[in-house]
Amino acid sequence: MKFIGEYLLKRKLSKLSRTIRFKSLKAANSVLIIYNCTDEKLEVAARNFGRYFIEEGLTVNSIAYYAVTGKQAKIPKDELSFLYYDKSDLNSYQFPKTRKVKRIINEQYDLLIDLNNNCLLYTSPSPRDRTR
Repeated sequence: MKFIGEYLLKRKLSKLSRTIRFKSLKAANSVLIIYNCTDEKLEVAARNFGRYFIEEGLTVNSIAYYAVTGKQAKIPKDELSFLYYDKSDLNSYQFPKTRKVKRIINEQYDLLIDLNNNCLLYTSPSPRDRTR
């Protein structure tokens, strides 16, 4: 099953044609913010980014994955330009199957902000930073 999913993903990616280019914030018109809203800190950060860009006059869309756990957990309601989805919105190959998710993904954006990066940068201290 994993092999089939990887094959289909490679095939779908080969058909995509997005132009990667540099744009300054002043030249940008639209922003997409993606994140995992299961983490409350990322939810707050995404909303703050969204407010900032709206104040700057940009069109903002946001798409957030919500990992539903337990019977009481509920996905937040879609509001303004914040769209939430969970596992039920994905097909067996983990591709979006709902129109609302596909519509957001297929739009062109000037800026893409991915808040899912969990990578921590580690740098060793320089010799002058060490004390004896």
